[in-house]
Amino acid sequence: MAVKIFQYIEMMNRMHLLITQQETGNPNELAKTLETNLDQMYSILEELRSTGASIAYSTKKCSYYYARPFEFDISINYGELQPFELRVIRGGGILSKRRLFGYFSYPRSIF
Repeated sequence: MAVKIFQYIEMMNRMHLLITQQETGNPNELAKTLETNLDQMYSILEELRSTGASIAYSTKKCSYYYARPFEFDISINYGELQPFELRVIRGGGILSKRRLFGYFSYPRSIF
């Protein structure tokens, strides 16, 4: 099952929220909540662990939880730009040899 990047990020964010609230349910329930299969759910779980999250499972609560405080925030904003937004976009420029030399040339009085 191929997952698109936006769907994957959304699943990671949803999983993080459920783990934070300790309301994931068992692995099968979590996969169902994320609308994915167990393999993909475990892949996302490992991805969170690879970022430093200490994730454990409580059989008593029937939920994954963070063993140590952990924060995860990833987002991508996209959409059509409004005309006023187009004026503030900076895309870079060409750096000529002359301009480059100017950046690294200091007046002798500094030394």
